[in-house]
Amino acid sequence: MIRPFLAFCLLLGSLFTLRAQDPLHISFSNLSEFNTGEVYLWFVANGAYDLRIGGTDTQVELRRPYTLSELSNGLDARQVVGGRVYISLEAPLPAAPEGQPVDPGTAPGDIGANIRHDFIEFTYNGNPGDVADLTSMDQFAIPLSLQLKKGGTALTGPNTSAGWKGNTDAQIIESLFHSAAPEDHVIVTQGNRFIRVKGATKSPSLYHNTPEDGQSMTAYLQTIRNAGTPLVIKGDFLGQSYHYQAVIDAGGNYVITRQPGSDPGGPETILVPASYTEGGTTVSLAEAIYLSNPHYHLDGGPLIQTQNDLAGSVARDLFAALNLGYVNSAHVVEEGNLVLPAGVDGTGLIGKTIGQLTTEEMHYLNLAFDDVNSFYNIYANTIRHLSDSYGYAYSDWNPHLSKVAVELAAEHEGGRADELEIIISASRSPLPPGFSGGVPAIPEPSTVALLIAAAGLWGARRLRRGQGQ
Repeated sequence: MIRPFLAFCLLLGSLFTLRAQDPLHISFSNLSEFNTGEVYLWFVANGAYDLRIGGTDTQVELRRPYTLSELSNGLDARQVVGGRVYISLEAPLPAAPEGQPVDPGTAPGDIGANIRHDFIEFTYNGNPGDVADLTSMDQFAIPLSLQLKKGGTALTGPNTSAGWKGNTDAQIIESLFHSAAPEDHVIVTQGNRFIRVKGATKSPSLYHNTPEDGQSMTAYLQTIRNAGTPLVIKGDFLGQSYHYQAVIDAGGNYVITRQPGSDPGGPETILVPASYTEGGTTVSLAEAIYLSNPHYHLDGGPLIQTQNDLAGSVARDLFAALNLGYVNSAHVVEEGNLVLPAGVDGTGLIGKTIGQLTTEEMHYLNLAFDDVNSFYNIYANTIRHLSDSYGYAYSDWNPHLSKVAVELAAEHEGGRADELEIIISASRSPLPPGFSGGVPAIPEPSTVALLIAAAGLWGARRLRRGQGQ
């Protein structure tokens, strides 16, 4: 996604925005079983930042640990672009090496690979588009929550909070554990301590996505190919409308062809290959869908990774519709399934199957995943039922499925927020009863190859929001 690694266009716009006049206070509420000396904070900004220790003029040092007790007065954010707040338990994330702006991760050699940690993402410039979000695409470790406040009172209404819907870390781990195959391969431990659950963008094959699995994306793609019904992709990218059709050819490639009615300037064809090789690793289309990181050829040109342009928007429409299970879905649309914008008449959509809708019309749906198909991103579906967190890169593609983002500087029902509360909830021993095993905190060699392919997702994540949708 880096977020709220906002979409590139929002990030670009922030470069031309004066710093917010009114700082946003960031407070921390520790509801975990760990005391404040065992909870650590670590900060990142991938652009301009003015982030001060609460009540002082002292700037926070990026990429070095603080205990929660050191920051008992919170923080005052005047400007943070591409920010992350990492929270770790029991042990601090080590400071980044001098002159090396590296961030925590899960791969061998990464900072914090053997430490239980999680994070939130946010950008704050004082603009209405500023957001904070939770993300669980790569992993789950700590159930964090976000709450906007004004004058110490919690705001209510859309996009004022995000969390785990009352689920404890033990309940979340149990649900993710049973969504995976093999189950014990998704839980990472250090000795007898829980570290994380692997996410699908780092380990796509673990969530019933091996070719032989009946619910895999491989099986889904074969079903779509056998049906032969094209997906109609319609949308708008920064005022430029597009109209394409997508079908799977005999070689398993997704061929996306421009249709009459598109504005000038887009490619005639976008070919998403059945597989591609990057860094010596071959990634199948089924894996790429879980990675939510499209690679494609434009008009017969070389393979490129998704860009923040019209072709990228078209490819993201396809990948989002596949993750959600919309493509080839036989679910018949009923009136209660639609959330229509003012002035849009949805009468003609009622009675159609979801697979017959255009991607533009799919944005009106308030259901997805296991509600509409037997094929979908299993991990993202589980995360969606448990939380408001990103379960895959395009979780905000359909705004009616989850709150996802907390809008930091928008005018809400109770006014504009002056505080973002980050709530930390965690138990010391959240593993399922009787659990033994798991995988060590440093990934096994078979996992490392896909971690390399997933690394490209860092840039792609910046393209989640503001894609002309």
